[in-house]
Amino acid sequence: MGCSLTIMGPQDGKDVLDHIFTWMHRNSKNFFQSRNYVLAEGCVRDGLVALGSLGVRPGFMYGTVSDGTGTPYSVTVIKMPGPIPAVTTICSCGTTSQSSGEPQSRCHHIAAFLMWVSNNKAFLGAFEEPCTPLLIGSPVTINGITNTLKQWYEWALDADPRNSLVWFSLGIHLPTITSTAEVNDTMYTKQECFMKSLKIDSNCAPAWFNLGLCLPVGGTVTINSKTYTVKQCYLQAAGIDPLHPLAWLQLGNWLMGSDTALVNDDMFGKRDCYLRALKIDPTCAPAWLGLGEWLTTTSTVEVNDTEYIKQECFMKSLKIDSNCAPAWFNLGLCLPVGGTVTINGKTYTVKQCYLKAIDIECRNSLAWVHLGNWLVGSNTALVKDDMFGKRDCYLRALEIDPTCAPAWFSLGIHLPTITSTAEVNDTMYTKQECFMKSLKIDSNCAPAWFNLGLCLPVGGTVTINSKTYTVKQCYLQAAEVDPLHPLAWVHLGNWLMGSDTALVNDDMFGKSDCYLRALEIDPTCAPAWLGLGLCLPVNGTVTFDKKTYNAKQCCLQAVGN
Repeated sequence: MGCSLTIMGPQDGKDVLDHIFTWMHRNSKNFFQSRNYVLAEGCVRDGLVALGSLGVRPGFMYGTVSDGTGTPYSVTVIKMPGPIPAVTTICSCGTTSQSSGEPQSRCHHIAAFLMWVSNNKAFLGAFEEPCTPLLIGSPVTINGITNTLKQWYEWALDADPRNSLVWFSLGIHLPTITSTAEVNDTMYTKQECFMKSLKIDSNCAPAWFNLGLCLPVGGTVTINSKTYTVKQCYLQAAGIDPLHPLAWLQLGNWLMGSDTALVNDDMFGKRDCYLRALKIDPTCAPAWLGLGEWLTTTSTVEVNDTEYIKQECFMKSLKIDSNCAPAWFNLGLCLPVGGTVTINGKTYTVKQCYLKAIDIECRNSLAWVHLGNWLVGSNTALVKDDMFGKRDCYLRALEIDPTCAPAWFSLGIHLPTITSTAEVNDTMYTKQECFMKSLKIDSNCAPAWFNLGLCLPVGGTVTINSKTYTVKQCYLQAAEVDPLHPLAWVHLGNWLMGSDTALVNDDMFGKSDCYLRALEIDPTCAPAWLGLGLCLPVNGTVTFDKKTYNAKQCCLQAVGN
């Protein structure tokens, strides 16, 4: 829906700019406090309506403008918390609607634009319509000329290429990273627009934030002879505007492990960044997601005087934004077998959490793997009008990402016999080959090592990433990667002959030691009791859990007596 702009009188561009920025600098001590404000330029007579330029600049403006009939409009400034969306309408009802929201009924908005056109004249205009957010690409008519905002910004920069705010706004109005705009016969990408903005005014927090969004992993950018990584762009945004929740969120996302960042003389770790984002905006769904991913299964975190566990963080994220596929996926990982969770009045099982994740983002390979894992026997799941069985889910995961190690492992588990095969991307794979593919991608998967050992014949070997392994060495790898895998210890013991020993994580283990280690992990492990009974000499005994057992008693433990 187009918006018709009523001109309130052309004025000389330089005079208008001088008036605005002279006032802003005069009041900088009182009002420049690293906060983002809408640059407001008008107010209707019958109610509070802030007028935004669709761009963001720190500071206030005050004065009067005329509607062309001599009626003065007072100038009002509305404080906006955090980052200002590129397309925001502030209404007389006191609410804010964005391009993703529904139009608000019985409500009107007025927006004011200070635009520079090719004749170097500035037009201060306003339009009033039923409240419908102005979308990127919507036409705006000024003095009989209709253009998109992108085109008006291009014209403004043709006349005044040193305006940081317009460069930023132009970057915002480019829909994708590869989109371009033409200014003075030169093409600029979204990233280059933010760079131009920052080279003119390096204190624009939203420009730093959006520049970080544009950069690829490992990418860098040079602003005024200094090079910045993605993380440093978000650090700049948070340092300039400490009340920018998404800057803190992204900074936290880019801190790895125990890394910290120095922001305005204070050190912040990953968790600290998410907590700061939620202190500023408790409805920041991505911060709840990040905090949940940071927490361990048993740990808790205090957010605004309330304790939350990992699962509750994902639930908070989804109650705010139910279209977050990673939150649904992680929530599924948190729930126990048979567990359910209620989000916005609806109850979900573990399987339904994975279904929601796939429904929102159908190319989430791990969600397909876990959905397959939760399908029992010949059960199927309906995903976007198609039925998927267990094998179908694993094959879809590998179609999306052939390097998805868990999908290869699960497909191997699903194949019923050693000679069974599955076709993946036009190639046939046996059970053993599936485990090998999994381990070539991720050699730290203990269950894959264990099952690969089960597949190999006596005397068989297998080569993983240029190294050859025997059956015994497969079980040894499984025990090293996961020292709490009882069956890995049992099978390692089974393959130790006589007085043979195995070195596992710097400790030597004999045959009976392996069985005892399995029983320490799981005292009910029948194969470990049986192995221990069979390896004891005549009249031999073994002590476990302060009790002594002979061979017969070990075998009886194996059968539950």
